[in-house]
Amino acid sequence: LEKKESFRQALREANVDYDTMISDVGRIIKRHIINKRSMFFGKRESASYDYLQYNDWETIEKELKRIASERSDIAKLEAIGTTYEGRSVYVLRVTKDITDSITKPVVLIDAGIHAREWVSVSTIMYIINEVVANPSDDILIKGFLDSFDFVFMPVLNPDGYSYTWT
Repeated sequence: LEKKESFRQALREANVDYDTMISDVGRIIKRHIINKRSMFFGKRESASYDYLQYNDWETIEKELKRIASERSDIAKLEAIGTTYEGRSVYVLRVTKDITDSITKPVVLIDAGIHAREWVSVSTIMYIINEVVANPSDDILIKGFLDSFDFVFMPVLNPDGYSYTWT
């Protein structure tokens, strides 16, 4: 409690405005972990994508397209560029009642910047799956989607990521 107040005091002294959105994140994380432990192992949202292992670029690309197609109410996949070797660089935008324009503050989450960051790519794909699987069943995810546009960039360097699979 003393550290929390010390941190708040430092924010006030620096003239930083803040709001406490979640008073006890630890409690929520613990509850979420307990629920997911019992549900996750053996569970797969996709027949072609295995969330329990690393996946190559082509499999990731297919999964992103599947998510955008099946969850077009909250997800939109956009190619924002092409790599030197001709691969698309994708962002997956996820929010409540998705439209073509961004109407809320943006949370950008990227991964796969360096070629050998396989774990970051797997982590962001897992997060995407958790967010789009049942967005209205989890009060925390629902709250975030109501308030923010999430922009996920799962593989910023598809050429390098693909090269590490050879």
